[in-house]
Amino acid sequence: MFGVGYGENSEPPHVGCYEFHHPSDKNSIRDWLHAARTTSCCRMKALYAEFLGTFTLVFAGTGAIVIDHASHGAIGHAGVALTFGLVVLAMIHTFGDVSGAHLNPAVTIGFAVARRFAWTAVPGYVIAQLAGAFTASGLLRFLFPADATLGATLPPARSLAPALVSGHLEHLWLYLVAPVIGALLAVPACICVREPQCCARAN
Repeated sequence: MFGVGYGENSEPPHVGCYEFHHPSDKNSIRDWLHAARTTSCCRMKALYAEFLGTFTLVFAGTGAIVIDHASHGAIGHAGVALTFGLVVLAMIHTFGDVSGAHLNPAVTIGFAVARRFAWTAVPGYVIAQLAGAFTASGLLRFLFPADATLGATLPPARSLAPALVSGHLEHLWLYLVAPVIGALLAVPACICVREPQCCARAN
């Protein structure tokens, strides 16, 4: 799965953005407003990071597939795979401390099921990821109107957007369902090899 891994005694840096508590000093309206503004700003930064990260992943990865198709295999399967891998690496280093760099609804859902990510934050993350994917796919469709193809992919957002934009809906359900099932199966697998408290960090 894409996304950032965390140490045994750490929690995802973005989880705190969704855990707003009133200040202990009820008379301090200034502190309360500052905390509210900080929480809201943190959430927006995390969503924007997911949007940019997914946009970059889809634009670069799908773009590599499109160019490979248009150039009759000049890039090759290895080049396309390397493009995806390097982009994911770059996005994790760029946005990992901001949003966790999920870049993938399946990863977000997997973290939520594992209780390492707040369920209340899942809709916003998924919407941001889909928005980034659709924006990138639309831009690729504009730049390469005759060559926007799907390709074999894993992240649901990465598959859905290019498929709808290009009109290639064959076997799309498999690209959407399989990664989510894989992420859900990874949760009990992780619990089997990690300490019992591993999946009890975020409620």
